[in-house]
Amino acid sequence: MSWNFAVSNWSPDFPTAAQEAERFFRLAGGPAVDGVLAINVRTIAELLRVTGPVTVEPYGVTVTADNAADVIEQYTRTAQEPASDRKAFVGALAEELLGQLVDPAPDRWTPLLDALERLRDQRQLLFFSGAPKMQLLAHDLGLDGALDQSGGDYFMLVDASVNSTKLNLALEQSIDLSVRLDRDGSARHQATISYHNDLPGWSRGRDPALVQRLMLSGQYGGYVRVLAPEQSRLEHVTLAGREAGAEEIGTEHGKAFFGRFVSVPSGGKAELAFRYTTSGVVRRDGDMIEYKLHLQKQSGTEAIPVRIALSLPQGARLNSADLDGAAVESLTDIETDLAKDRELVVRYGLSN
Repeated sequence: MSWNFAVSNWSPDFPTAAQEAERFFRLAGGPAVDGVLAINVRTIAELLRVTGPVTVEPYGVTVTADNAADVIEQYTRTAQEPASDRKAFVGALAEELLGQLVDPAPDRWTPLLDALERLRDQRQLLFFSGAPKMQLLAHDLGLDGALDQSGGDYFMLVDASVNSTKLNLALEQSIDLSVRLDRDGSARHQATISYHNDLPGWSRGRDPALVQRLMLSGQYGGYVRVLAPEQSRLEHVTLAGREAGAEEIGTEHGKAFFGRFVSVPSGGKAELAFRYTTSGVVRRDGDMIEYKLHLQKQSGTEAIPVRIALSLPQGARLNSADLDGAAVESLTDIETDLAKDRELVVRYGLSN
């Protein structure tokens, strides 16, 4: 795979990816830009719920919130008239959509602000600027898409489809994260990511020719990275329960990452697990110990289901536990999703 503009978003840290995109844009002869705005099909669908259907006259097609994903894929997978650039349709759609959003009717102001807030929280709308003051504002507004640096424990799943297909549309995922805290303040993790390539179900009722153009052979190939605190040490990686090893171990922006390729045939399932240990993840305040786990969502993804099982050190006394500010009843069965970033905070004491 060549390194070019199309894959410039390889880094999960958006300021890094945005600067790579700018670099490739300049190398291709593009002019200087004021900033980089990241949107996707989900962004467009959410905004269409505010504006209502938008007609793209040059293509003779009407796009709605419900059909946006299919229509955009249909018109961008292969070059179609009136432009030879297969991505030209997105530009034409964006022009029509933005035309309605720049000066919205008063009754659309509140729905638009609500939609923008949801898109920000769900990491479906990101912004980068090379101007320090503008970038600081993007950070303060939660739009910069940078990797979290708040300290404590940390987990992020980063998936990249590398088979040149759109099978992520048909892919079902879930995460099981087991964390065992030790008395010395370290945490032992096992992150198990389950995949189901539901192409047969996704294809039902869709144009077979479109399915073929989007999905090719139906074989999903993804490069999976788990990001953790920088002091984390990988113990092993298993694929379908068998030792598989990591294909890459490294650090980026204060995070350790462990990478592994996974392949899932049409209708098939796969299970990839990473076991690693992280030292120094708790904060002590007298007799009270606080464990904080920040789960960061990969931008552009769906709300992946997450199940967390947390074990305290032997003899520990639980004081409180909350997820996103709401009390948690059982540490061994916490269910949530990555519709947005999540934070688990547990406070406990240790007996002598």
